[in-house]
Amino acid sequence: MSPRLQLALVGCLTLVMAASGMGMMAGGVSKADVSNPEIQQAAGFVLSSVNSGQCAGLCAGLDAGGKLKLLKVVSASSQVVAGMNYQMELLMENAEGKQILVSTNVWSRPWLAAKNDASEPANKITRFEYKVLDEDLL
Repeated sequence: MSPRLQLALVGCLTLVMAASGMGMMAGGVSKADVSNPEIQQAAGFVLSSVNSGQCAGLCAGLDAGGKLKLLKVVSASSQVVAGMNYQMELLMENAEGKQILVSTNVWSRPWLAAKNDASEPANKITRFEYKVLDEDLL
């Protein structure tokens, strides 16, 4: 076997082994620990955005009146994009004590925080869906 072919085979084998051992690859969605500080921060961002009405119209149908509270992050996943995309299921409660299940995505680009530019915020809600639950999950 020629040295070139051997080198090519070793290179291919190395790439396959490295790819199979990776926990997260760019663009791939990975399950995230709900207690991860970045997930908790993204969940807090959603809560404050909804309570202040600053969710780019995505949560317009949810009349929170600044009274929602986050009960728990039910599930979360993350995806490496130009920053991080966090997909979360959040359990919230309104002022009347009704539980609301929120499915949301937050696009986080922390390097933009220092710019303080409203046209390019560091965090942005890109999806927001909710359902008022008939029965409590907790």
